[in-house]
Parts: sequence; structure tokens; C-alpha cells
Amino acid sequence: MLKILSTIINSSDITMVEASIPTFSAFCLHHDGASLLADQEYLKQYEGIVRKYASFASTRPQDPVLATSAPVARKWRVAGLKAVKSVASSPALSSVAGRQLDTVMPILLENLWSPDPDYLPTIVSKAHVEEKVDTEKLLRRRGSMATVRTHDTSFEQTNPLALSGSTADADKLDSEDISVLAIQCLKQIFVVNNRAQIRGGTLALIDFIVGRVQRNELVYTPTKLGEKEDKGWATGVFLMIARWTPVQERYTVLVTAMEKLVRSQLTEESVPQELVLAMIIRALLRSDINLIGLSVMDVLLGLIQHILRLLQLS
Repeated sequence: MLKILSTIINSSDITMVEASIPTFSAFCLHHDGASLLADQEYLKQYEGIVRKYASFASTRPQDPVLATSAPVARKWRVAGLKAVKSVASSPALSSVAGRQLDTVMPILLENLWSPDPDYLPTIVSKAHVEEKVDTEKLLRRRGSMATVRTHDTSFEQTNPLALSGSTADADKLDSEDISVLAIQCLKQIFVVNNRAQIRGGTLALIDFIVGRVQRNELVYTPTKLGEKEDKGWATGVFLMIARWTPVQERYTVLVTAMEKLVRSQLTEESVPQELVLAMIIRALLRSDINLIGLSVMDVLLGLIQHILRLLQLS
């Protein structure tokens, strides 16, 4: 079956790839995850398929076929994200090898990334609305505004951007809908009671944020004196995944960020990354998120030791 799927997704035919999604979803839902670890060749085939599907969802596709036009590019991204959602939501593939977090997480975060600090809250709010309405009808293809539609258009009828009828507004709606689907995929990774998966997802998130900082992109907004709320994409995503995580495992998110901070090699070049991690930790500590099981003394000692290392560096 994996060989057939591999042939289809390498065909560069969007119609065939879209038609393969239900089959791949059924495979993910009913597959025995233990067989992935037992057969290395089978595991490589599976990894290749997940990697290929994930590449379809990239905002910077390497294959020119995926970017022939904006509507076609969006169709490829939707197909890729739907496949990734099948992997993320399958209880049969709950192992780290099954989830392929190193492949999946960067693609999901890439579809959520925006330097605009107001973008993520907008997408989160829209995701909440979509969950209440019907998540299965999240990304339907938009045709011409003059085309007569036979399916449910209740969302567009209440959305001023859809009513405006301009191409730019329709493109913006499509982009937001893709980000909503990415949030739904990301949520499936953290809502499970699986500490290894939560830790792996958190590490992948940190690596993504560090990569953005190294490219001098704005991942946080410095807080002013007296402000009680941390702002920015990095802190917003961390608070979001911490709320998704089961309450008994939430401390794993903070502990993972702490370990990344205190175990990093301190250099002058790494100071911006250290600052972002410190702001993320501060945002988690002063939020209203219940961190049952967190050792406050361990966190305090880790921060003090890191302060001493910073003083020695200076």
C-alpha cells in the first residue's frame, strides 16, 4: 500500500494527491504502529511518504509544480496539511517515530508564522469558531465570487472579507483558513497524554523559534514597564500549546524550555536566543496556566545558575 501511495504522491498530479488523502487517513487510523519499529525498510517508506506530504504544505515549496499559481499552491498546501493532520490525530501512530515530529512540526509552524503580533490571536479565534461550526468543512475551495454555490456558505455570509468580493481579501481568507488547519494539526500533537511526544513537539518548536531569531525576525514584542501580558508570536504559541497539553503534563513544556536554556552554550551570538527563551519561560510562569507537578526550586536554581553563567560571560 505504501508503494502505491508513494507512486501517487510523486506523480505531481494534485487531483490524484487529493484523492489519496482519505486512503492515507484510513491507513493512519487503523495501522499498527509497532510494525514501524519492527521493519526498518517499511519505516523508511513511511517516513518518505510523510516527508513528501509535509513538503506539499510548505510555504516555500522546492518543486516548481507546487507553485504554478496561487490557487494551485493553496490546493497543494491544503492537501499536505490534511495528510499531516491524519498522522497527528492517529492514536495508532502515537510514537515519536510514528508522528515524525521533526518533519511535521516545522511545516505546521511555518504555516502559522507571521511577524504581525496580531496574526496568531486572529487565527486562534477563528479556529475556535470553526470548531464550533464544523471542522470538516474548514477548507472548501473558493471559486469566483459570481459562481452560484450549492454547498453551505454560512461562514462567508457572516464574514465581511468574503462579502467584499476582492481578490486580495479572498486570498487573505484562504491564507487564514490554511493557518487554522495548521493549528488544528498542531493541537493534535499536544492534546495527547504522551510525555515523549509533548517534549519532542516542544523541542521542535524551540528549534523553529531559534531559527527565526537567527534570521533576525521578530518573534516577540518587548513589554513596556507595567505591562502584565507578554506579546509576540513565540510566547503566544507556547502559551497555546501549554493550554492544550493535559494538565498533568503541562510542566513538561516549561521544563523542556528550561533545559534548553540552561544547557545551551553561552556566546555573544547566542544572547538573542537566550533572551527569547527567558521571555517564554517568564510568560509561562506568570500566566494563569496550571502547572501541576512543576518543581519550583528546580526552576529557580536553574535560572540562578544561568544568571551566574551570564555574569561570567560579561
